[in-house]
This record gives sequence, C-alpha cells and structure tokens, in this order.
Amino acid sequence: MYDYNYDIDTVFGKDTTYNVTITPATVNVNTFDSVKTYQIHNFSSIISGIAVDPNNADNVVITLGGYGSGNHVYYSTNATSTNPTFNLKEGNLPDMPVYCALIDKNDANLVIIGTEYGVYLTENITASSPTWVEQNSGTLGNVPIYQITQQKFDNGFYGSVDSGVRNGGYIYIASHGRGIFKTESLKDPTFIPEIKPENADNTFVKPVHIYPNPVVDNANVAVNLNERTDVNIKVYNLFGKLILEDNYANQTAGEHIYRFSSETLANGTYLVSVKAGNEVSSSKFVVY
Repeated sequence: MYDYNYDIDTVFGKDTTYNVTITPATVNVNTFDSVKTYQIHNFSSIISGIAVDPNNADNVVITLGGYGSGNHVYYSTNATSTNPTFNLKEGNLPDMPVYCALIDKNDANLVIIGTEYGVYLTENITASSPTWVEQNSGTLGNVPIYQITQQKFDNGFYGSVDSGVRNGGYIYIASHGRGIFKTESLKDPTFIPEIKPENADNTFVKPVHIYPNPVVDNANVAVNLNERTDVNIKVYNLFGKLILEDNYANQTAGEHIYRFSSETLANGTYLVSVKAGNEVSSSKFVVY
C-alpha cells in the first residue's frame, strides 16, 4: 500500500491538498527454471535460418544473409557436440542472401533453401561442394523466400494408432509478395498400411508389456500367446517412422520374451507394435 500527497494551486490562489492511498494488485507469477544458453559457434554475417534434421539432431544447416561474402550456407554433422564444426556448403550457389533451410525428413542428404531469388535444392549436402539446382519454375518465380517447412508426421497408421495426418512430406513455402506455395514432390505414401486393431481374434492372453521402461540399454517385450502363430515386432518413433522390425516364425503358445537393443535409438518416446496372427497390441516406451 502506498500513500501519495498532492498539493494543487487553484486559480483563486487557494492551496488544496489531496491524500491518495493505492493498494497494488496481487499478481501470481509462475516460477520456472532459467533458460541457459551457450554459444556453440560464431559466424561473420547475420544468421538468418537454422534447420535441424528431424531424425538426427547432429545434422544442422545454418543460413546467412547479406551480399558480398560468398558464404551463406554451412552444415554440421556434430552439432550436439561440445565444439561442433560447421563446413561451408556454398557450392555453385550465386552470391545472394539465404534466409531459411529445410532438411528433408526422408532423405537427410536433401536440403532445400530459401534465398533472395527463390528456392534452391541440393541432393547431397554432404558433398564438399554441393550442386544447387534452382526450383523456381511456374508461378513461384525469383522472389525472396523467408520460410520453408515440411509436414514431418507420416500419413495414416503406425502400429494401431492413426496419426490423423494426410499430408505427410508436403512442403510449404512462404514468399515475399506472392503468397504461400505448396509442393507434393516429396510427399509420403498415401497411407502406411493399416494394421487391424487390438483384440481382433484373442491371439494375445494379455496386452504386450515392455520393460524396463524407461529403457537404457536393452528392451524386453513380453508377449503371452494363446496359440501357435508368427510374431512381428515393430518399433516406431512419434513421427510414425519405422525404426526397428523383427520377425519370429511359428511361435508356440505361452509366454515369450523378445529383446532388442536401444543403442541405435535416440532419447525419446517410441511405440512398440506386436502383431500375432491378425491381432495387434501396442505399448509406448521411453529411451534414456
């Protein structure tokens, strides 16, 4: 609470004093941990864009603006390390500002960039001097491109879960003055084949169980079968991409433990889908 005194001189020469009491409103502020930032690299020009490989965080493209330097695209394959290296990937690209980049979700070598004069693409960003091909035919033209994004989720079903996505792989391009463009050139298949839902024919005695969860080194998938059948085990990431698959023929009725290594899996959440006969049982797990 605060007290203020105001002295006012009137036009008649009489002084008037006002006392005002103000009680501040109570504001609830949610506390949170501080966001810590670390400089991992420095560039000689304005950083205009960053693109991260959706399947490998070590692969990163950096774009720079400005004219005259001839250095506008850099690429790293160890971006999560303590001292990452970024290599120049200018190749045959004209000397012009580059504003944004995209690493294709299905092909980490394929990179698309937005520049002052439209869209360019290379099919091999890992080459020492990549070949960039102009992609400005049709109505797009040579206009500045400030943003390129891709639908990273896959179409249709993974495991027994419908992703709800029908535009997997589509690329959307934001231009200066000519609106938004779309390309389906890198689109995913219309659907990942749908697997029949759980409890279709009672092949499983009980739902699939994965342990330990979280997984550190090896995962154990416990399956209890009612009858002799083939067993198919698939592991998907949350983008619906198939990561691992194992097949076990002519498995006897009873309990089975199937093991797979998590060494090749990045930290995150995954879905294990087990098909036995015509029945599918799924479970989520986390890799640390």
